[in-house]
Formats: sequence, C-alpha cells, structure tokens
Amino acid sequence: EGDRFSVPRTLDLHPNFPDPFTQTTAVSYTIPEPTVVNIAVYDVLGRRVAKIVDEPKEAGTYTTHWNANGLAGGTYFLRLQTISGQAVEAISIIK
Repeated sequence: EGDRFSVPRTLDLHPNFPDPFTQTTAVSYTIPEPTVVNIAVYDVLGRRVAKIVDEPKEAGTYTTHWNANGLAGGTYFLRLQTISGQAVEAISIIK
C-alpha cells in the first residue's frame, strides 16, 4: 500500500538553482527532525558573507530564495548546519 507520507531520513542541502546565477538563487534543503537550521554563505577564504536561514524548523524539505546583490562574482560555499550535522555546496555567482 505504501506510506501516505514520507519522513525525510537524512540531512541534505540540494544544489541551488540556477547555478551559476547573477543575482538570485533558490536554496533547497531537507532536515530529518525538528531542529534549528543555520544556512550561511562563505567566501573562498572562509569568511561568512551572508546568513540565509537561522531559525527552528520542523522535519521536511524547504526552499528559500537568496539575493547575492553586493557580492562579487566568483565561487562561494553554502553551509547548512543543524544539531545532527552539516552539508556544504559550492555555488557560483557571475556578474
């Protein structure tokens, strides 16, 4: 018969879309349990340049949009961090 709904079992930071992007991108992620979610953007030197999400969330899959206005073109890193772990994705901004 199958499950009526499925509970995510793993923490996952999905690739952003579009990538590369010029100004705005969609960031999607899945969390397996209720937790505080922190998503931040770091430059190649490891400096945090933006905070995207910093709030409690229920288990599930979420999408948020991020505007990189003011940042130079180049490679950056999205880091998703929760109590249960972290995930990192490289992103590219083109100007």
